[in-house]
Amino acid sequence: QTLVAVLQQLHIDQLYADSITSAHAGVREKAVRGLRLFDSEFSFDPLWRALKDPVPAIRLNAARWIVESEHVFDVQTFIKLLEIGTVIRSRELRPIVVKLAIRDPDGVVSALSAATDPDRRLFLIYALGRSGHFDYSSDLMPMTMSENPNERAEAIRALGSLGNPNAKIAVLLALEDPAWEVRAQAAQAAGKIGLSKAVPRLASLLNEKEWWVRYRAAWSLWNLGDAGRAKLMPNALHSSRAAIIAELVLSDAAGKAK
Repeated sequence: QTLVAVLQQLHIDQLYADSITSAHAGVREKAVRGLRLFDSEFSFDPLWRALKDPVPAIRLNAARWIVESEHVFDVQTFIKLLEIGTVIRSRELRPIVVKLAIRDPDGVVSALSAATDPDRRLFLIYALGRSGHFDYSSDLMPMTMSENPNERAEAIRALGSLGNPNAKIAVLLALEDPAWEVRAQAAQAAGKIGLSKAVPRLASLLNEKEWWVRYRAAWSLWNLGDAGRAKLMPNALHSSRAAIIAELVLSDAAGKAK
């Protein structure tokens, strides 16, 4: 706090604010890092302007500070300026958008409703799933019926992450999805939400062609306790796709138990 006060007396905050419009990207980047020291309206405004910077890395750095600050801002404008999912698709976006969903889930839900770009929608669904806001599962349900298999898969993954048992019907339906990516996420979600009703279907998925579907089905059977393990263990005694994946998961589970 004392250091910040000294820097303000020296007008360093003003220097950083003025540098946001520098012609040199390196100077602008240093300015963004420096402004994060000053949690005030004075520093917030130039960082908001930095969301329009032509260099994606500078915009990402500005966005990190903005979502961590206590300042109120419009989520949809933030998303549009940062060009989430359109220009910037970096994995570095994920923690930023998750923090955005944690602080303003309603804003992210509104942005998701307005979003048409497939990649932007995936980022926002991902963020809601990791926001910890249990009650927002109902806002994700319609996405499980999307025409886009990637969106269906992300929505099911998000529901599994939130762990809302009200998602049971959506997960059961997704276990029958024609896209293997959706079935894989549904298999994992079934274990996370304790969906014992899915045990017979998970057992049948042990013979799936796609490895990820088999693997996640096997782990969910293990995680579902006695009923699931009763279906998993006998498979390890045979020679088949199901046997290979069952043996792998049983071996991993035994190793984790030590």
